[in-house]
Amino acid sequence: MRIVLLSIFLIFSCGQEPRIKYVAAPTPTTQPPNPGGGGSDGEVSYQEMSGLLTTYCSQCHSSAPFMQDEANLRRSTAQDRIWSRNMPPANAQKELGAADRKKMLVFFQ
Repeated sequence: MRIVLLSIFLIFSCGQEPRIKYVAAPTPTTQPPNPGGGGSDGEVSYQEMSGLLTTYCSQCHSSAPFMQDEANLRRSTAQDRIWSRNMPPANAQKELGAADRKKMLVFFQ
């Protein structure tokens, strides 16, 4: 009986597309394409980035290590969160504009 059921199952399942297709979610380590912009040489200084952090991040993250210095910022997950648009959140007091978002991403290049 098992052989008959197994045979029927194999006959009907062979060659069929799976009903559910899984799509892998982007990983946080995915690097953004170089968005351009920034300074005249295509770079954004830490001083400029610090100003952007003060404008967009300090309201909630003023005591976070990444707000203290460049080394901590570069070690943080800030780039991944900005790239994936997780930060700043939709309910933030200030919306991150496209030009400032580009500058932030260029800083991490």
